[in-house]
Amino acid sequence: MAVPRGCSKVHFGEDNTRFALLAVVILIYMVCGALMFSWLESTTESKSGTEYNRTLSHFIALYPEVNYSDLVILLHAHGNASDQGILDRRPRWDFSGSFYYVGTIVATIGFGMTTPQTVAGKVATMFYGLVGCAGGILFFNLFLERIISLLAFALRAYHVRRLRGGGGPGGRRISQLSRSDVESTLDSYKPSVYWVMCYLFLGACVLAVVASAVYSHAEGWSYLEATYFCFVTFTTIGFGDFVSGQRREYASHTLYQFANTAFIILGCSCVYSLLNVISIVIKQFLNWTIRKLDCQRCRREKPPPLASQQRRNAIAPSVVANGRVPSAGHNTPQSGVCIIEDEAAMYDSEVNSRRNSGEMISMQHMLGLNKFTLALMQKQLYETANRNYIDAEQHPSGGLSSAIGPLAILNEKLGEDT
Repeated sequence: MAVPRGCSKVHFGEDNTRFALLAVVILIYMVCGALMFSWLESTTESKSGTEYNRTLSHFIALYPEVNYSDLVILLHAHGNASDQGILDRRPRWDFSGSFYYVGTIVATIGFGMTTPQTVAGKVATMFYGLVGCAGGILFFNLFLERIISLLAFALRAYHVRRLRGGGGPGGRRISQLSRSDVESTLDSYKPSVYWVMCYLFLGACVLAVVASAVYSHAEGWSYLEATYFCFVTFTTIGFGDFVSGQRREYASHTLYQFANTAFIILGCSCVYSLLNVISIVIKQFLNWTIRKLDCQRCRREKPPPLASQQRRNAIAPSVVANGRVPSAGHNTPQSGVCIIEDEAAMYDSEVNSRRNSGEMISMQHMLGLNKFTLALMQKQLYETANRNYIDAEQHPSGGLSSAIGPLAILNEKLGEDT
């Protein structure tokens, strides 16, 4: 991330600052969400509890001979049977039901409607899910890489057509540009992350619209309920209040089960790609916030006093007299290390000459020399701490990188518009 000129880098570390800022933003987002859903759902929850108690009291009043304890046991057993899919639902542990169960494991959805009841089944789920979830995440990452490459190829082709139509540098057509200019223009081109996000969002919406229509017709849900199910499933949240493929009979059972599996796999893959691209946009917002906070901190810092305002009891060196004493907390140009070393050497030589001549050295002069030495030490420590990152940039085949997984894929394929 480029730091504005005249502003210092965050001392806490840019990556650590971004992580801490994101944690704070997510915490605030969760608190706001908790307040919102508490306001939306608490009244309905209270009404449902009141309605259930009223119905139970009415039943006991109609049939006073029924034992209340036995009735509670019966209701508890009925609720468990409903949760396990025994009542008015298709078998959950035949081949198709088991295949649906392992599909929710691999896709990391976990509806909770179908769960193992035996100890062996629970142990097998843990070992099966360890490999299955890893394979599912790998599949999502490979899908992300290919869908982003496809969109980048399409946007690049559109960019080339614009160049041919006179949208190149200086308004020239691609035929009027030299071969080196064309190659440099195309090699440096990366599609905008915002356009990719829009296209992925549009594709996910089209898929959700089609899937919602199918689920609404096959499951008997309203269109809003079907759309809600698509969102919960495609984002792998998987609440389990709505689960497809649980009825005993369907008009075209085989065709519907195939379409259901295809919708879930394709929807999870598309939304996974969309969420990763949105995370890049969130990261850009965090970078912008860090820059703003850093610039405000720079403005609060007082500038160093002018040479005319400095009080000294000895002749100040030329760099101080000219007002060129840089601050150790501020950025220097690319040759900043050379400037620090040269001016520190100038200080050192001048101090030595005055020490030999017996001339008194001012305290401010001495502190200035220590300031340059400290700045040089900080620069060396910073380069040592970031040596792995620098080596990784110079030698892509080895070393460490700050971006791995989906972020590395997106950083390579897309241009981060700021």
